[in-house]
Amino acid sequence: MLLLPHSQKLAQMNQHALLMICEGHHQFAKCVLHECLDKAVQRANGSACDFPGSLRSSLSVSYIPLVGSLGHDDDWRGYVGQYFEFHRFLFDLTETGVRLWDSVTYLTFSGIVGYNVAMIYHHEGLIEKDLFSLLAARTWYEYSVNMSLRGRDTSDQGTMMFRLSLYNNLGHLCSVLGDGAGVRQCRSELETELRSAHQIDEIMLGFFRQSLTLAWTHP
Repeated sequence: MLLLPHSQKLAQMNQHALLMICEGHHQFAKCVLHECLDKAVQRANGSACDFPGSLRSSLSVSYIPLVGSLGHDDDWRGYVGQYFEFHRFLFDLTETGVRLWDSVTYLTFSGIVGYNVAMIYHHEGLIEKDLFSLLAARTWYEYSVNMSLRGRDTSDQGTMMFRLSLYNNLGHLCSVLGDGAGVRQCRSELETELRSAHQIDEIMLGFFRQSLTLAWTHP
C-alpha cells in the first residue's frame, strides 16, 4: 500500500520513487511509479488537478547512483561496449507551474515516469541477467517513446535531455537483446535528436556523441 497521502502531488510521488531507487528499494519504487501513472490518467481525465499553475514546468535531471543499489553483483564495467553506453540518469519534474490538464505536459510527464520504470527494469535485467526484466524495460521505453512523440516539446532543456537518454538507453537495450533493427532505429533517432539539441551541457553532449559513435560499430 502506498504510504504517501492521497493529496500528495504527482511530482512528489515521482520524487519519492527516485529516493526509493537510491536506497535500493526498487520493487517499492515500481509500485509508486505505477500508481503515479494511474493517478496522472485520473487527473488528466478529471476536472481536479494536483498541479495548479499557468506555466509548463521545467524538467530537472537528477543523477541516481545506481551502482550497487540492487546488490553486490552490480558492476559498472559490465555495461560498457554494447553498441551504446548506458546513461545512468533518471528524471524528475520541478513542481513550479505544472498543469496536467495541458496535453503536452501530461504526455511529457507520463513519458518521464514510464522512462523511470523502464530504467529500473533495464538495470535489474543487466545485473540479474533476467530476460523478463529486459523485455519489460523495452515495453516501458516504447511507451515513453510514444508519449514523447505525441507530446513533443523542443523548448525545454530537460525534455531534450530526456529524449536523448530515451533513445540512447533503448538502443543499448536493443543491443543487449540482439535486436539489430532496433539498434539501427535508435541510432537514427539519437542522431536526429543530437542535431537539434541546444543548451545542453557539453559534457552530456559528449557522452551521447561518444555513445552514438559506438553505436555505429553495429552493422
